[in-house]
Amino acid sequence: MNNLPNVTNRLSAEKEITHGIRFGKFNSKEHKLFLHERVAPTPQEKEIKVSVPYQQGCVDMSHLLGHRVYENRTITYTFYRFGVAKNESGNMQSAITNLVMLNFDEPLHDSYESGFFYRGKCREVLVVDEYAHRRLRVEMTFELHPFKLRNDAEILRWSVLWDSPTNVHIFNNGVLPIPLTLLSTGYVNIGLNDNQLQEVPPNRPTLFKLRPGQNEIWMHANRFLFTGADITLTWREELL
Repeated sequence: MNNLPNVTNRLSAEKEITHGIRFGKFNSKEHKLFLHERVAPTPQEKEIKVSVPYQQGCVDMSHLLGHRVYENRTITYTFYRFGVAKNESGNMQSAITNLVMLNFDEPLHDSYESGFFYRGKCREVLVVDEYAHRRLRVEMTFELHPFKLRNDAEILRWSVLWDSPTNVHIFNNGVLPIPLTLLSTGYVNIGLNDNQLQEVPPNRPTLFKLRPGQNEIWMHANRFLFTGADITLTWREELL
């Protein structure tokens, strides 16, 4: 008679898997891995502090760029796979390890943060055969860029006329300046926030920076050509 305890946190191979990750060719749901724990601390800040003699405390110069700078972040996932025969655990360990360790600088899609992805590499895979509990424990630690990116870029299309200046407001939800790409079908003059107007040629992507918070863009077509232009603005959010 089998007296081994069935410690499965009330999960079973028949229960639908709700959460998981995708990284390169690896999909945790395809391997019937149940997510048990996800540890995702805030990335550590790159601090620059100077201790000045005869002055209380220290001088923190970490904000010289106008925003905080971070080290890479780590996210650790703990999965359980139930119903694995003892002689199959080695093959599963090899298959999972080779799939996730093969990739470098790949998008990591996490169902807990749908709509966004991280980018980086898997740093470590630990597979433990918990035979007494009839399960396989799989722990994966990823080293990732500190900011997550939105899956789909934001796109705004606008038409401007040579005799009708237009202004557009874009809000950057993140804590970093992010790239904004502008593509125009004709010559236009562009002003962003406090910057002076800049002439942008047609059919040539031009990069700007969206500061955190509210941004105002001024646009008008070249008045000397008496023509309008269709403008496409593209940007992608980056959040902690």
